[in-house]
Amino acid sequence: MMELRFLDPHKIRLTKAGGGWLLLDLQDGSEPVKVKPARNFPLTDPEHYISLLTEDENEIGVIYDTKELEPRSRKVLRSTLDRIYFLPVIQKVNNITEEFGVLRWDVETSKGHRVFEVRGRHDIRLVTQFHLVIRDIDGNRYHIPDLRKMDRTSRHLVEVIL
Repeated sequence: MMELRFLDPHKIRLTKAGGGWLLLDLQDGSEPVKVKPARNFPLTDPEHYISLLTEDENEIGVIYDTKELEPRSRKVLRSTLDRIYFLPVIQKVNNITEEFGVLRWDVETSKGHRVFEVRGRHDIRLVTQFHLVIRDIDGNRYHIPDLRKMDRTSRHLVEVIL
């Protein structure tokens, strides 16, 4: 069984390497390593348990809490993760229509107005009782962190299709 290696956030530095990659400096005299970050719990705990993977997908270690990193490393890591895990929050549902089993969503998100299509109800996943993730036909994902906090019209439109 593989042992989980937690990295000391006070003893590492992360800088941009381009193409979604980061350079990890372990501050131990060794050469910096090119790594790609991966959230182990992207929806339920996005700031904890961040794996740093080499180009051949080997895990160098895990950052338990991104808040413990020094400010520059934290900023570089978060901006890279935000690009990798582009996940707009649906703030308002204007309309949902269905034709031939395809659902057409017209929504307002944290990234602006969007209209997208979902193949069917199987692409709408409940992460928790009120947290939904919706995958469109292009593979993009959107989420509703808490259906209960949406306005009544939005909530009703979503509940009808669940």
